[in-house]
Amino acid sequence: MSSFVVSADHIDYLVSAVLAYAPERLAGRTPQGLAHRMLAENIATCTFRELGRDGAWVTFEDDELDEDELEEIEEDRAVLDAMLAAYRFRPVEELDPAQAAWVAACWQYQRTRQGPHDVPETWATADAVIARALADAPAQAFTDPAGPRTMDNLVTETLRWGWSRG
Repeated sequence: MSSFVVSADHIDYLVSAVLAYAPERLAGRTPQGLAHRMLAENIATCTFRELGRDGAWVTFEDDELDEDELEEIEEDRAVLDAMLAAYRFRPVEELDPAQAAWVAACWQYQRTRQGPHDVPETWATADAVIARALADAPAQAFTDPAGPRTMDNLVTETLRWGWSRG
């Protein structure tokens, strides 16, 4: 698996989908706060870090990385930290339920988990978006319209894995 940092537009779509399909998952935080957390978790995955409970970075190194790779990661961290600091949530007005499910699944894939025990609230939030968006998707969004409303049955050829406004 290769991880990449999803775009700010992608996070905007994901959090807009949370507002549309699972607003209770905001759990007292603002859309900006949730968006910032989801982007930070994705960045952490791609830069061998994780977010501590206090929001501070906890760095861990992979013993299999050589010095050049570690230097490149340090450069990436600086760029991505600046991206995160500058990020501001911008709602996406028109959502497609199939695209919303696909965007949430992409974020989960790029964020990754440390194992079956690692189910942060952001992951559960993306799960809620996927389930509710699939339930709301039209029958033609599925390979077998009479079949289950699952990601495996979703027609994905016309959807964008890394969503952007452009």
